[in-house]
Amino acid sequence: NVTAKVEEWTALNAKEKIYNYGSQPPLQLAIGDNFERMDTDWNFGGLGGNEDATIKHCACLLHWNGARKYWLDDGFNEDLVNSTYTPCKSSREKRRKKNKIMYDEKKKNASLIAIQ
Repeated sequence: NVTAKVEEWTALNAKEKIYNYGSQPPLQLAIGDNFERMDTDWNFGGLGGNEDATIKHCACLLHWNGARKYWLDDGFNEDLVNSTYTPCKSSREKRRKKNKIMYDEKKKNASLIAIQ
């Protein structure tokens, strides 16, 4: 249960101050090595810290990390939100195909266990 682990890390941090910077550290600590690496095309970051960001590759997620979030009065790159930007189709299709293979494999394994 990731939520319970995050709550444990948050409570520990309140007592011992083992990390800074909000909600991301306890989530990372709770997840540990239990994650899947994403294609580098997946996330384009820096949009809240770089006023002149240019998306040089196809990205599936636009990430406003940094202090200047587009919804703030002094935010950066609001034009990307209201543009005709569309995520990279090839990355989305690769992810769907990989998920389908994993789902089919789990379904097959469950069927084999049920037969035994």
